[in-house]
Amino acid sequence: VVRPFATYPFLAKKQHKRQRIQVPLSKRVSVPSFPVKPHSKASTNKQPQTKCLLSDKAMTRSPESFDKTMLWEINGTFYDLSTFVNQHPGGKEALLLGLGRDCTALFESYHPFSKAKGRQVLEKFRVSNGAVSQSTETKEAASGKDYFYELLCQRVAKVLQENGVDPIRDRGATYTRSTYYLIIASALLLSGYYHAKGSILGSFLLGIFGWLIGALGHDAGHFSASRSAWINDIGVWGMTLLCNPIVWQHQHTYAHHSFTNDFDHDPDLHHFDNLIRVHRRVKHDPVFRNQTSTLFVILAYTLVVFGTCFWIPIGMIRDGSLYGIVEWTDQKRQVRSAGMFLHLLGYFLFIMVLPFCTMAWYWALAAVTVHLTTSGLCFAFFSQINHINEASLVDEHTRAKREAS
Repeated sequence: VVRPFATYPFLAKKQHKRQRIQVPLSKRVSVPSFPVKPHSKASTNKQPQTKCLLSDKAMTRSPESFDKTMLWEINGTFYDLSTFVNQHPGGKEALLLGLGRDCTALFESYHPFSKAKGRQVLEKFRVSNGAVSQSTETKEAASGKDYFYELLCQRVAKVLQENGVDPIRDRGATYTRSTYYLIIASALLLSGYYHAKGSILGSFLLGIFGWLIGALGHDAGHFSASRSAWINDIGVWGMTLLCNPIVWQHQHTYAHHSFTNDFDHDPDLHHFDNLIRVHRRVKHDPVFRNQTSTLFVILAYTLVVFGTCFWIPIGMIRDGSLYGIVEWTDQKRQVRSAGMFLHLLGYFLFIMVLPFCTMAWYWALAAVTVHLTTSGLCFAFFSQINHINEASLVDEHTRAKREAS
């Protein structure tokens, strides 16, 4: 039985401003466990015979008349996917990440070769369309039609097929890649053992292998390490020594990839902005003058993993959001909330406390510093290399004109 409408999580709609927000305790409620609805081949082309959160009358109302935080928004259209969550082929976590949000980018980027089928499924759960104009352009925009992107997907699919890769079935790590992950995971456990025994070399190698296994965490966080959802749900914890995995999915999987380089929505532009200014809209502070020093930037990078594994999660737990622009929407789901706290506690105890129990304090301090520095530098430098920087968004003519002025 589907739980009452009122038991869904409070996902406060907010203006995206650079401020801390607090969700009133009186409005914090639990997210229900969505029921699995049995289905058969005979009913594939029929409307699902399951209860929706909204009545039939509500299905015809305007978007302003219902609580959007309990729905999924894709290309301006709202959907009640509550009865589909446990049937979603990509797993329920992939779907719940978009609950109460504009998850257009999530849908488009994770269904590049199966959008037509995805839209057919979505239509069964459509609540209302936010578009009011009946013009052709508006209808196309509301349906998410981007002809450049559509053509790009077709061409990519063709190239993959020409190289013997099925764009839909051949998703996930190859056997070679999986073997690589197993080797790195084994090395990680071994270096972790020596870190616990008080070896500075073990602490250094733990940073290296923790960064390497982060590739699994990254790919699983994008639901692409495997076609099995449960493997992705476990695999995202490969980010453990680089970032809190729960924070990672809100910060990176959802916000960064949905709003890349959008100052008001991309949290990656706000990390450590008390030390480094990465966007022109960050208010200038005298400390930013130190960015002209390579040594200062390197020192700032050594703090990256301490921030992503410890400091930033504390802020998200305290405020219920990341920098006031990305809300922690699943904070009242017990498993996700426990995961956030357990990672924070486990990281603190294992990385920063355990060495002091196995060696002299000065060696322990050295071991902790070596690990944080190693993982921080690897994560920061290669993240910068792999991501678009602001300069790349400005064409040569505009850049020359700015330099001349």
